Amino acid sequence: MLDKKVKNKNAICVPYENSFIELPIFSNAEIIEMIPSYIEPLNDKQILHSIKNPVDNAPLSEIAKVKSNVVIILENATRPLDTSFIASLVVDELRQAGVVDENITFLFANGAHKDMEEYNYKDKLGDQFKHFRIINHDCKGELTNLGKTKLGSPILINSLVLEADLKIAVGTIEPHYGAGVSGGAKILFPGCAGLEWIFNNHSLKRGEFGEVDNQWRNDTEESAGKVGIDFLINAVLNYKQEIIGLYCGDWIKAHREGISLSLKASVAELPYKADFCIAGSSPFDLNFLQTLKSIAATQTVIKEDATYVMFTSCRQGLGNHRWLLDEIMLAERHKLNADYVSAMAEIIYSTHLSEDDLYSYYPKQVKLINNISKLRQMITSLDKPGSKGVVLPYSPITILRYP
Repeated sequence: MLDKKVKNKNAICVPYENSFIELPIFSNAEIIEMIPSYIEPLNDKQILHSIKNPVDNAPLSEIAKVKSNVVIILENATRPLDTSFIASLVVDELRQAGVVDENITFLFANGAHKDMEEYNYKDKLGDQFKHFRIINHDCKGELTNLGKTKLGSPILINSLVLEADLKIAVGTIEPHYGAGVSGGAKILFPGCAGLEWIFNNHSLKRGEFGEVDNQWRNDTEESAGKVGIDFLINAVLNYKQEIIGLYCGDWIKAHREGISLSLKASVAELPYKADFCIAGSSPFDLNFLQTLKSIAATQTVIKEDATYVMFTSCRQGLGNHRWLLDEIMLAERHKLNADYVSAMAEIIYSTHLSEDDLYSYYPKQVKLINNISKLRQMITSLDKPGSKGVVLPYSPITILRYP
């Protein structure tokens, strides 16, 4: 569960980039700050133990024997997992099995996101793997067609993945508005899928947070079943982005085992519908298209005429997501934005996002603030007697229910 802290006299601190923004003191409004409970991280020995003792699967050092074409599939820079330590343990297991470094490829599962760049490789892998083959998945690149799913998604998969005789998938499990939870098969679909698959899958009915049986995930797992994952490594993180659980082995069973911890670390009930919400988008604040997940998750538990404030760094600006920015999808979005009417006052605070970026995708009714002084003035105006607010410093990993 989440820690609920009532603060009437204390300053509010919300994560922003590598620091915190301290906001004005609230002396009149009732404030509930909801921060995920801190769960102690695993130590290095516990992480290694999880890899060596997989769920319903042979150890990696055994299944890697006589394998000559290994692909290690990793989440891209929009996800918070630091994969360098896990990757080093995986490579050690492969070397013990006799696999040489030349036969190991790291593939970043970009889905429809922008390609990773050199500095992203360093962030995710460090310098220790610079002599390895490192590839970006391209959703319009070399793909193999394996037919269609029951829900009509063309099963287009990165050919490099299909050709590998050992597929290792490294990712995270967290509540997700769409697939219910992330992790598991999502590393392949949409992570390594063709754009047409992504189009169809993302047009299906979304699953609510924590709801595993939904069209998005069912479509994903049917597709992944055609390709296979030989060894899954899925982490659950606390709000400090430390590993609190590691689930390895069978790509379905290990994934399912990790879901309860992920939900335990994030779900809580908000006792009232708030008059205002102040939310931080860390750790999904690299670009605005990622921040949309936080907005969708948190606006459902406040009043229709509430004031909603989102802090998001957006060092990549709007972001480059080929599904959301496809010409047809973008035209539909522009029409929706032109007709957009809301009683809610929506404010985005970002020091990197420009008006051109924001309003190329989002309604102009939404106000963009780039100046910290103006932000403080706006926050101060919310401090009214009888007003009730909620502060979500880590909104992407804080899943609120309204009783």
